[in-house]
Amino acid sequence: MNNPLLTRSKLARCSALFLSIPLACALALQLAGCFPARQPAREAQRTMQASDSLAFLLVERKSTSNPAMDCRGGGKTDTVVNGTAWVNASLNQGHSSYYAMSCTKLLSGNQIIKLSGKVTSVVGPSRSAVNCPASNALISVELPNTGQVLIKCQALDGYSLQAESASPATQGAAPLKENSAATGCADGSVATGILATSDGDRRFGGGVSCKKVTGGTVTSGGGLYLVSKQSDSPTRTCAEAVVSNSVMTARAHWGDENDATVYGCARQWQNSSVLELVGDMQSSSGTESDHTFACSTDYVLVGMGHTDDENGTTYYQCSKLKNTVFDVTSRVFESRTIVHKENESEMDCSPGIIIARHHKGDETKNSTVTCGDIF
Repeated sequence: MNNPLLTRSKLARCSALFLSIPLACALALQLAGCFPARQPAREAQRTMQASDSLAFLLVERKSTSNPAMDCRGGGKTDTVVNGTAWVNASLNQGHSSYYAMSCTKLLSGNQIIKLSGKVTSVVGPSRSAVNCPASNALISVELPNTGQVLIKCQALDGYSLQAESASPATQGAAPLKENSAATGCADGSVATGILATSDGDRRFGGGVSCKKVTGGTVTSGGGLYLVSKQSDSPTRTCAEAVVSNSVMTARAHWGDENDATVYGCARQWQNSSVLELVGDMQSSSGTESDHTFACSTDYVLVGMGHTDDENGTTYYQCSKLKNTVFDVTSRVFESRTIVHKENESEMDCSPGIIIARHHKGDETKNSTVTCGDIF
């Protein structure tokens, strides 16, 4: 029994035993419950919760009636937009467009920044920029079939926004004439509007406008990055592409090896602190058309890459996470699997992380992703 309280009767019994037997019998006294067994300080301190991803990925098909993506979906709170992607994929001799949007929480030290005040809606024509009111961050986008765009915005509690000195980074090809494009805000910045394009049907091709959060040292919980051509995608980690200490939580691919892939990356939040990547990174690879990959015990996926078609090589990188507050390396446990056809795969493990992947055949066959929870 941990830390038992000695009642008066137990104390009397223990005292009698102590006086009546040699000191060599001290072990018997402990077994009798007189002396509590000492616990390691770390174990006494730890009350570990399952980690939560600080960012997630939303995906909508263009053919969906009034496609809408809202960072508040599923009861989520205090999440804002910090990146969008548009993909025009080749599917069965045809084409299908997809939109992706990354939502993130913002951190100031070890505190999650709250949203406050009323939610403001702004409507504008699809061929012009649509922006939030001053000091408001973008939280949802809707593309009604009316030639307009509807965005919703909300203020950050206790923080203000200032214009970026440079435009947000654009990933992939030019938005209108090629098959994909994405924009992402820098670490500590948020989206405050949707940029204009000359083609209303490709609304997200214009990307997002961003502003920097001021009023403290602010960092983002994660974001997205896009590989415009899957067959020529060098291995990149989430920390390199998005933000430090982020790991892979989502992957979406449409079309064949000549089409784009979007990755979702997120920092992991546990016991009011961000888990940190530690130790040496593990690398592995396999032939895409017939392979099963899994990170080693207590490792999580942090990066991917691929070359050539389904007979080419897919690359993986895994790493460990550590809770520096408790000085404990995180434990990872399998939680669920997600199965989709590879050429229409939208796999999001959040609030967990990706730990394994399996694929056999070409892009028309299923891919399986294994998700894990961190403790």
